[in-house]
Amino acid sequence: MPSHVPAPLSLRLSTVVPFTSRVARDRYAGAGGRRQQSSFNWGVTVVCLLALMERGAAIDPFEKNWGSTPLGAAIYAQNRAMIEFLGRVSRDIWELTNSGNIERLRELLRDDPDRAKVASDGHTPLMWLPPDDEARAMEVAKLLLAHGADPTLRNNDGETAADRAAKAGLLEVADLLNHSWNSR
Repeated sequence: MPSHVPAPLSLRLSTVVPFTSRVARDRYAGAGGRRQQSSFNWGVTVVCLLALMERGAAIDPFEKNWGSTPLGAAIYAQNRAMIEFLGRVSRDIWELTNSGNIERLRELLRDDPDRAKVASDGHTPLMWLPPDDEARAMEVAKLLLAHGADPTLRNNDGETAADRAAKAGLLEVADLLNHSWNSR
C-alpha cells in the first residue's frame, strides 16, 4: 500500500489479530481438527500488522470484548508465527511471561525493573508462568524474582505463585518460589 494512502480508521491492531485468530480456529474446527491455514493467510496478517504499526497503531491495546491484547489473542489461537512476531514488540508483561518469551522479558525488565512487581486483580506475572515447559518457567521465575517480584502475594482465591505453579505441575518452580518466600 502506498504510504500516502491512510490506513482505514476502522482497522485497528486490536481487531486484526483476534479476527485472524478466530478465522484460523474456525478453519481448524471446520476441517475435522486438521489445520487448514496457509502461510499466505498468516503472511497477509503480518503485512497488515506491519502496515498498522508503521502508521502508529498501538502494539498492546486491550480489547475489552475478548479481554486480551493482540499477543494474548495469538496465544489463545496457538498461532506460533503471530506469537513470535508480536513477542518481539509487545510490552505485555503478562502474555510475554505466559508464553515464556525470556528474551523480550529481559529487555523490558532491563529498561523498567518495576514491571516484575506489577499486580492486577491479585495476580502477578509470577502467577502466569508458561504451563507447558518447566525449564522455561524456571528461567522466567528466576528473572522475575531477580527484578523484585514478590512470591508471597496471594490472588483473590488465596493462591500464591507457588500454589499455582504446583497446580500446573511445575513442582521445581513451586519449590523455588516457596524457598524464595521463606528466605524473605
